[in-house]
Amino acid sequence: MSDPSRPAYVVNTCDQWQAYASFRFVGVFTNRRKLNQALNKLLTEERCKWDGPEKRFVSELSLRDLQINLQFVNINEITLNKEE
Repeated sequence: MSDPSRPAYVVNTCDQWQAYASFRFVGVFTNRRKLNQALNKLLTEERCKWDGPEKRFVSELSLRDLQINLQFVNINEITLNKEE
């Protein structure tokens, strides 16, 4: 069981504008290792692509770097069991 105070990551594939109507659910990941595995799979399958200055390992990048430099994917960090 995951710790409710730790972040989880919601991943969707999408169009280049990240329009909500284009979102296709990939999964919810409860730790960074699982998120990295999912993103590497999306890159390998060419369901998303790297658009950064130099290609680097997903595990070396901050969440913000991933959000900025990966195209055709939307990554949101959430807190489980938290009402807003």
